[in-house]
Amino acid sequence: MTAAQSLERQFASAIQKRVIDPWRRQVRQWLEGLVAQELPVSPDMFRQLLEREVPVDRALYYAVIDEFRLKTANLAGQAALDKIVATTRRFVRTGEAEARVEEVGKRTLAERLQAGEEWNAVATGGTIFNLRDPALLRELKQRGAGITGDPTTTMMDELHSVLERKMYREGQGPAVVAADLDGVFPPTYAGRAENIARTEMRIAQGIVTHATYEKNGVDQRQWFALLDGNTREEHAAAHGQVRGMDKPFEVGGEAMMHPGDPSASVENIARCRCDELPVIDGESSLPAQPWVGGYQPLTAEARANAAPIA
Repeated sequence: MTAAQSLERQFASAIQKRVIDPWRRQVRQWLEGLVAQELPVSPDMFRQLLEREVPVDRALYYAVIDEFRLKTANLAGQAALDKIVATTRRFVRTGEAEARVEEVGKRTLAERLQAGEEWNAVATGGTIFNLRDPALLRELKQRGAGITGDPTTTMMDELHSVLERKMYREGQGPAVVAADLDGVFPPTYAGRAENIARTEMRIAQGIVTHATYEKNGVDQRQWFALLDGNTREEHAAAHGQVRGMDKPFEVGGEAMMHPGDPSASVENIARCRCDELPVIDGESSLPAQPWVGGYQPLTAEARANAAPIA
């Protein structure tokens, strides 16, 4: 299992255990305290009662989302740095070690890499990505919300629909519905936590990977698709496309800056496993020291929190 897959499982589990499961218990306790005579006369009024008495804890939900967006960002940024290092090493091994990628003093980047300095430190654990750039953090939150919307509202819509059917159409009393609630929630919210985690992570990974390349002087990047039986035709067709950092890829008739680009359709984002790889050549100009998420000092506490996930 990869680090990203492990994080996705942790993300989905946190949504389920910290948001959905406690809400289910709250709904059951509330229903157990109701009597049929207290039900509003109309389903619309019942919806208002639900929202007032047993709302989804939005603050807790978004705290979980923000926590795992940042973990995803740090994982993606570290992976992007590692890909730049791997690409520069391949560049050196192709016999172009004398090409001037960037000159500091009298030594080229290739020569410094060979000496185990600067960018090579990323690969040996000397550099840890920790996203502290306020603008990029805001972008993650805004663009993620643009795709996922407000899932807490959708969750309430679905609960209302189920309870309306059982109580208003089938005539079941609140106590009966409460007793069967453990059988109601799993099918109603099947896969909800996993879908939220997967979508949020895909968007954060794409945004942070692209930004890390851009801020570290990468001039070009390549669309990379996993070419197997699960790869959609449009993404397989995009495999190998090389673009400048400011030029979009052409994917299924849409312009996408990177995999998981939230400006694209959901169909082009959902379940996407594609990657964006850096292209390093003699014209590239990497900074002497990598951009690792921001320019604030990395404290011991921040370093511990930003440690890569095993």
